[in-house]
Amino acid sequence: MTNLGMILRACACAALLGAGAASTAAAHPAQASGAHTAHAHEDRLARADARGARDALTLAAAATPRETGDLRAAIDSQIAAFGQDDFDAAFGYASPQIRRHFGTPENFGEMVRSAYPMVHRPARYSFGQLEEIGGRQRQSVVITDTMGRVWIADYDMIEIDGAWRIDGVRLRKAERLGV
Repeated sequence: MTNLGMILRACACAALLGAGAASTAAAHPAQASGAHTAHAHEDRLARADARGARDALTLAAAATPRETGDLRAAIDSQIAAFGQDDFDAAFGYASPQIRRHFGTPENFGEMVRSAYPMVHRPARYSFGQLEEIGGRQRQSVVITDTMGRVWIADYDMIEIDGAWRIDGVRLRKAERLGV
């Protein structure tokens, strides 16, 4: 199931069952079959998932994709490379300007580990709105960090020789949105 499909399922469950049950079902599918939450920490994470799902659904509703598959694949691949601490591969998804700025994959990796830990090791993430700004594409990504906090990362994307590259990321805390 796609990230958007999971978000839509979680929001539909929230409407039918209440946010607590839906967020548990989205975050912990095994618990949806009747198993009980073992730890209060998991319940807090499940509630944070519901907040993140509402934010992601709001952002995704306005998406107008232009080659979103390849564009999102570049972001997915970079996040996967971060998950493996493969900074050489992650660096390859950066634009030439970003590569010049950091010089080496090691410098780039150190910056991501220290300044963007939620991107380096997200608990989960989903794609939100894609918009064109001044001939460039900006892809919003809703990230839940390991503490259950929800962030919005706005990825500025440029296409170079038919391949999408990340030309910068702006990070902000997600605002709580009502459903």
